[in-house]
Amino acid sequence: MGLTLPNFPITSKLWPSSRNLMYMAEVAVLTRIATGIMRVMENRPSKQKDPRLSQNEKRQALVERFFVEIIGTAGYMGFLHIGQDLVDKLYSRMITKSIPNIDFSKLTQQNREKLQQVLHDFHLGIERIETLNEHLNQMMKDVYRSPQAKLGKGRETQDMLYRVLYGDDITFTLGNGQKKTFYNAKANLATLKERFKAEFQHLPGFQGQGHKLDEAFGNIVKEVEPIKQFAMKNNTWGSLAILGGVALSAWIGGTFIQKMCDGPVASSTKKWLNNYFPKDSHGADKPAENKETAAAPKPLSLVSEAPPLVPPVQMQTQAPVPPAMAPVYLPNPKQPTATPFAANTLAFPYQAHLMPKPGVTL
Repeated sequence: MGLTLPNFPITSKLWPSSRNLMYMAEVAVLTRIATGIMRVMENRPSKQKDPRLSQNEKRQALVERFFVEIIGTAGYMGFLHIGQDLVDKLYSRMITKSIPNIDFSKLTQQNREKLQQVLHDFHLGIERIETLNEHLNQMMKDVYRSPQAKLGKGRETQDMLYRVLYGDDITFTLGNGQKKTFYNAKANLATLKERFKAEFQHLPGFQGQGHKLDEAFGNIVKEVEPIKQFAMKNNTWGSLAILGGVALSAWIGGTFIQKMCDGPVASSTKKWLNNYFPKDSHGADKPAENKETAAAPKPLSLVSEAPPLVPPVQMQTQAPVPPAMAPVYLPNPKQPTATPFAANTLAFPYQAHLMPKPGVTL
């Protein structure tokens, strides 16, 4: 049973329990599509105010956003369901080609006695346990058998996980000849119980006594182990189908779509926009430059750009490096000579007498 927050039963549907997985998947599809549309609308060129971006760069951002949010969303939502179909096909091949038959002859003597006591206590209108066996086998086929098999066009277990997860319309004939249809009924124990109640609730003594039929069905399932095992196996594979679809869609949406957007989509969009809107390919701080003008040498002005008549004097920007072990005279009498560290790091003027003056040859 899933977690239920006090006074917040709807919010409790977000708790990731087995009962809420389908609800969360359905809500995620609608929410993701609406979110993607809003993000595309907010990424229009008119909404982008960065002056450093050219008009074409804004258009490219819109195209990339559309690819990720609309095409990408449709893609990974599609693979979310394709992944479930693939697991469904695999499961249909692994299980038997028909609904398993319940054989009461294989029950232990103790279980046979318990079932016989159920028939006696609840007055189900069944005297022999073999008759109950026939009823349960027919109910199992009514609930779990595929519509294609009923029409003679497929296996009984075809698309089993689809019916376990999403349900289908089931019409069956009751013991009194009446027909009853369950709409969007899932192939699980809950539907099997409703089928069981529909079969026996018309009997005298069960009018308004549905809880007795619930108790009888629970006791039968508890004693007839194959019914419970078959239902649990279907539910386990149904959960695996959902997880498989989620994993496949996450890879498509998180890795494949992003690589396609950063690679072929971005490069081809940029090339097409620059060819179709060449004048809009530069931003406000990147003015367009004529290729011919850029290649030609810039003419000189006779007034302000005439070449100087005298070569400019090269100014000395760095002091010459002094000899590594030039003597250094410091006030400290205990240090009469310079260490290599001091000789290479102290200021230059104390060594000026060692260096020739500019223009003087020693």
